[in-house]
Formats: sequence, structure tokens, C-alpha cells
Amino acid sequence: MNFNAISTQLTSVLNSCNITQLAKECHFMQRMRNISPMQLVLAMLNTLGTRTNINLADIHKNLCSEHNIGISYKPFHNKLKKPELTQLLRTITEQAANQWLLGLVHQILPSEYPFKSIEAHDGSSLKLHIGLTKEFPGRFTKTHPAAMELHVTMDLMSGNYNYLGISPDSESERHYNPFAYEIQDTLLLMDAGYFNIDYCYQADKHGGHIIMRTNGKINPDIEAAFDGQGFAIKGLVGKKLKQLKLHREQIIDLDVQWKSKPGTHRLIAFWDRNKSAIGYLITNLKRAQFGADKVSKLYGLRWQIELFFKELKSYSGLKTFNTRDKSIAESLVWASMLTLLLKRFIARASGLIHQVTISTQKVARCANDWLPNILKALLSGREYRIKKTLRKWCRYFSEYACRAHPKRDNQTLFVQLTETHA
Repeated sequence: MNFNAISTQLTSVLNSCNITQLAKECHFMQRMRNISPMQLVLAMLNTLGTRTNINLADIHKNLCSEHNIGISYKPFHNKLKKPELTQLLRTITEQAANQWLLGLVHQILPSEYPFKSIEAHDGSSLKLHIGLTKEFPGRFTKTHPAAMELHVTMDLMSGNYNYLGISPDSESERHYNPFAYEIQDTLLLMDAGYFNIDYCYQADKHGGHIIMRTNGKINPDIEAAFDGQGFAIKGLVGKKLKQLKLHREQIIDLDVQWKSKPGTHRLIAFWDRNKSAIGYLITNLKRAQFGADKVSKLYGLRWQIELFFKELKSYSGLKTFNTRDKSIAESLVWASMLTLLLKRFIARASGLIHQVTISTQKVARCANDWLPNILKALLSGREYRIKKTLRKWCRYFSEYACRAHPKRDNQTLFVQLTETHA
């Protein structure tokens, strides 16, 4: 990895010719006006990436000050509310997802893992202006009458997203699951809100691998039981799951079956400290290859998607949008995702070049210092200036944005997988 490769990957997406061509294809613009699509996109990235609480006036001010454009607010707002802008930003973001983070990481897991990739799927809600209640009705009508749900499938090895869906918060999360046939040769991690025994059965039937947390209301029949060392517990065979008693720090590996559902399923029972109750993980990973402890560690990788949402909301401008326009709200979602991908790409590239482990959160938090410089270099279109700016900030991150506890982090499964195969 070198600066030439980083510059090429970055400018393959964020360059004036590409964005202008995409804008024409999306019918966002037919001819050049006083605002170019490149300037508008960079103004949105700059504002979303460097401010905690933003409004549309902030983007307008950034556009005028950073690009020396004299445009009043109303025509700017008219540009922003075009549905074609949403399509443009979505297309740019999808290009970035395919060419940035995935280009830095070789998706090869150790031979001990019988799957090609590890993905996590989850959702996160976003409060909207009450004027969008009709378009995006929320689940909590009294406190959040208008809210949207972001449905994200994340590739854990690259830190990238594979799928982003937007829906009203009142819709069921399960409508946006990856289809069972789509996860062939993939390990999918999901939380209890997505638990569906039929989905687990279909995923296994199509060659997918799954670890899913279940709710505490399940009560299947126990067909076999094993302790943490793999020894059989005959006293549990034939009993209902609700009859299971568990001590703290104890893990029991079970084979269970629902009378009205097909198949026998592997269920791991453990003590959940946070809820002071028994928790359950259902998986189709083979017991001989993946013990209960290893399954629990693999499921722990799901925490990365929570950090993804945290980074998206705290450092990429994805907070309550004070707009009544549906298209503007959706455009800002895609612009926030593009901002996150840009920050993660720069952080990951810095680590690869200087052979250190970079904290993506530290890079995101100091975006006020570096993001405007890189965006200005990209706007100039000068290759020498872009490489010089990237070299400066990559060196800076290698010195001041490293992980705080690298020795401790190196013991985690996530770092072992991502650092070995980057």
C-alpha cells in the first residue's frame, strides 16, 4: 500500500468528472449552473463531518464560504430537496463502498473458518421533524411521532456496509433481513429482535452460517445437553428449556427442537450479567469445530455494528434532521454514510501504510483539523496536492490516532482477524 494507490482510490469516486457524470445520469442536473455537483457534495461532507449539530443553513454557509459562491438560501434549498440528489448521493456512496474499504482488505479468513466473510445486521432509529410523521411514522407516537429506521448489513472484516435500507420506524425490522439464500458461505450475526426459527432453518438449508440471540420467551424441548468441557448432561434430556437452571459463569450447549418447527437446532445458554438472567444464542456452527466459548466470542464481533452506528450518529452528522422534506432527510442519510466511509478509509489506509493500528474513533473526532484540508485538495483536482495532503495527515494519524491499548486489543478476536488479513 502506498500513497499513489490511496490517491487513486480516493479520487476514483470524489472527482469532479465522475460526480458531474453521475449527476447527469441521475438527472440532478442537465447543464452547469452556479453550483457544481462536486461543490455541493463536498460542502455536505465538510459540514456533516466536522459539526455535531447541523442544520441546512450550515451546509449553505459552508458552500458559500468555502467555494466562494454567492447563492441565496431559497435556490440552494430547492437544489437540496430534489429527489435526484438522493439518488446521486446514494450512487456515490455505493461507489465509495465498493472502491474504498473493500479495496484495502483481502477478504480471506483462516482455514479454520468454514465461511468466506462475517457480517452483522442491525437497525438504528433516527428521530425526524414532526412534519414527516406521515412519510415516516414512528413506533413511539407520543415521544417520537416521526422517525426512520436505518437497516444496515455490515462486513465486519472491512468495516464497510453491504446494505443500507431506509424505512419508517413503525415497520417490522424483519422485512429488511438479508434473504436466507444471500448468506451462503457467510456467517451472519443478529440480535434478538430478528429471532425467527424458520429463518435459521432456511439459512442452514442454503449453506449459510448464523449466530443469533434469541428472546427469553422460547421454550423448546431439550434433546441433548453438554457442559463447557463437552461432557454430556443426561439429566436435562427430555426437559423443557424453561426448566434449565444456570449458575453464574456457566455455559451449557444444547440441542433443542420445537414441536411445530422443522429441524434440530443448537442452542447455547449462558448467564447474561447485564440482564441478570439466562441468555441464549442459536447457531448452526458445528460443535466439534466451534465450542460454546468460541461461538460466544464470534457473536461478540457483532459489537462492531453498534460502534458503526455510534460513529455514524456522533461523528458523521446523522442526528435529528430539522427538515420537513422527505428527500432532504434521505439525502442527508446517504451523505452521512459517505462521510463515515471517507473517514474510515483514511484511517484504515494510514494504518496500513505506517503499520500501526489506528483508532477510527480518534480519526473521526479530530475531523475538524484534517477533513477540510483533504476536501480542498480533492476540489483542486491536482494530483500532487492530493498526495501531499494525504501524506501529511496519514503520518499525523500514525503518531496521534493509534489505539490506546494495542497489547490488550491484540488479544481480541476482532483485531486478530482484521489485522492478520488486511
